[in-house]
Amino acid sequence: MRALLPGELWHRRYRVLRSLGQGGAASAVLVHDLVRKRDVALKILRAPDARAAFLREFRLLAGLEHPRLARVHDFGIELGVPFYTSDFVDGEPLEAWAALRTERELAAALVDALQALGFLHRARIRHGDFKSDNVLVDSCGRAVLIDLSCAREIGLPADAGTG
Repeated sequence: MRALLPGELWHRRYRVLRSLGQGGAASAVLVHDLVRKRDVALKILRAPDARAAFLREFRLLAGLEHPRLARVHDFGIELGVPFYTSDFVDGEPLEAWAALRTERELAAALVDALQALGFLHRARIRHGDFKSDNVLVDSCGRAVLIDLSCAREIGLPADAGTG
C-alpha cells in the first residue's frame, strides 16, 4: 500500500490532510470527511496478514463511547484495502507531553488513561498494548487511549503485543 498524499481523495469521501504515523500493520492519516464535514483519523491496513486483527479492532470499538477513548465511525474497503475512521485526537504521546509537566498534571493524564482502560475492562475488552505511546494528551492536559490493534475480549488468548 503506497502512502496517501495530502490533497488526495480516499474512497471518494475523505480528503487527505497529512500523515499521523504508522504501526506494524496499519497507517493512520488525518483526513477531512466531506460528508460529516469534520476532520477524522483514517486507519488503513498495510499488512494483509493482519486483516483479522484489523477487523476485530473495529468490531471491538464499534459502539463503545467513552470520553477518554477515540470513537470509531465508518468501516470500508477501497481497492481491496480495509480502512476505518475514528475521532482525531490532536495531542502528543504521554511520555513526550509529560517531560515538561508537574506531577499533578501527569497524574491527571494517567487517571484519564486508566479510566478508559477500566471502561474497556468493564466491557470485557483487554487493550493488549497499554503504553505511553498509546496515550495521547491534548493541549488541555486530557488524555485519550488509542490503538486497540492488540485488543481482545477478556478470556481469549492474546496475540502479539507489549501486554
